[in-house]
Formats: sequence, structure tokens, C-alpha cells
Amino acid sequence: MENLGNVYGAKKFGATRWGIIGSLVGTGAGFFVGGPVGLILGPIVGTIVFEMIGGKSYQGALKSGLGNFVGFLGGSMLKLIIGLVMISLFVWRVFFG
Repeated sequence: MENLGNVYGAKKFGATRWGIIGSLVGTGAGFFVGGPVGLILGPIVGTIVFEMIGGKSYQGALKSGLGNFVGFLGGSMLKLIIGLVMISLFVWRVFFG
């Protein structure tokens, strides 16, 4: 879910196709190189680097990277909310259902 959030956030902040590809490449590279921290930083760095390769200015690339991070946070929050709803439904069913 975070990956979809990354892509959505980056796109909303003006990422191009290069940035989206960079996000996906950064996710894979971050997983293998940096573990859990790499999964967070990899897509952001990937977005910034690939946006600059694609010809975007440093400021524009940073904005796309920020969007990637915001999307990651949004995806994580959505995942947390869904998990809490599932736990609540389970507890409700066990005690009242």
C-alpha cells in the first residue's frame, strides 16, 4: 500500500514518468541495500535522482521527492487505519457477536 501511496504522492507533487520509475527502482534498491530504512529513503532518493536525469531542476526533483514521502505517510496511515478497523471488528465479534 505504501508503494501506491509513494507513486500517488509523487504524481500529485508533479513527478514525471522518470520520477515514478525512480521511485520503483529506489524501492527495490533500498530494500536490498538499506533494509527498513532503505525502504523509506530509497523511493525518495530514486525519485529525486531520476527526475534530475529526466531533466527536471533540483527544486522540482525535491518537490517530487517530498510528494513521494507524503504519499508514503498517507499509505502508511491508511494501512494503520484498515488494521485498526479489522482488529476492532474482530474484538467486537468475539465479545458481542
